[in-house]
Amino acid sequence: MVKLLYKSYSSSGLCPETYYKYGQVVAILSLLLSTSTLLLLLITLVDVGKGEDLQTGMLQSSEHQVENQIIKVVKSATTVYIILQLLMLLIGLRHIMCSPSSSNTFVLTLGMKERHSKTMTRYGATAETQAPVCKDDITVFYHRVKSGNCPRPCEPLTLPSSGWLLPGQAACLVLAVLLFLLHLGLVFRDLFYTTITVVILINLIQQSLQVILTYINSTDTGFCCLGISVTRWFVHVDFYTKLVQSLISKKFHSSSNQPIIAEWFRSSLAQQGELDRAGEVRLLQHLLETTHDQLYRQAIPSCDVVSMFLTSREMSDLNQYYIKDNMENKEERVLFEVSTN
Repeated sequence: MVKLLYKSYSSSGLCPETYYKYGQVVAILSLLLSTSTLLLLLITLVDVGKGEDLQTGMLQSSEHQVENQIIKVVKSATTVYIILQLLMLLIGLRHIMCSPSSSNTFVLTLGMKERHSKTMTRYGATAETQAPVCKDDITVFYHRVKSGNCPRPCEPLTLPSSGWLLPGQAACLVLAVLLFLLHLGLVFRDLFYTTITVVILINLIQQSLQVILTYINSTDTGFCCLGISVTRWFVHVDFYTKLVQSLISKKFHSSSNQPIIAEWFRSSLAQQGELDRAGEVRLLQHLLETTHDQLYRQAIPSCDVVSMFLTSREMSDLNQYYIKDNMENKEERVLFEVSTN
């Protein structure tokens, strides 16, 4: 019986601040590296067969036959590499030049940071610890809603095309290492291939940088192959999510939060008592829903029903509204301070 390996988790990655500050710059650098890699691969594909052409018409020894077999493998791997890298380039261009589809749906989500595993436990999932909720553990973010009814092992197939950039570049790195090893084998047989091997080494270094840049700029990503399925759902945050997070955190940790707790017990029909971690999380979810309802109606008064599910357009509208509102309030505070001084 074949055992399947399945993992799905939420994380902001290793460099979330770099992504939000320099995401566009990193994406452009990644595209330039892809273009450079394609040019290097085309050069090597043309040049690698020249040594073989010089042997044409001559009686070939068994060593030359082995060399020709290696060259055929190199040409095949290089062709696959070029096709894959060209596909990655097109996906990257589309990701930069095209605005996010308004049909993309996200859900405003409450998450708890797990200190040991450094992952995020979403509301409704089992926590890794029963310790009380700390202020620094609370996170409000957008979680992408997967499309279709794809089974869990095939969950990566529901990701947008940009979600395949990281596994695609990782596959290219494997091909780059393979090509370098094959060219080393050719150099040991004939020094004619020294120059082209140096080019392949430069390509390997570029591809390693490409994987690092793609990882920094990756959001929702994953892959599934041969019974292995891994999906990383990115913790999408913006000014609005940080505002909501700040408000519910203040309400939750306020010294005068007893009326809020009492109201929550009445609305949930739960027996009043000391809150455990699960109760604290349910209370935080209640605060998230009520706070979001108030802020959404303030930003978009014409709405009838407020949902936790938001389109990319709604997310952008909320974010822009409260950024503008924050800037105006700052200006008012500055004018007030100047007038009082």
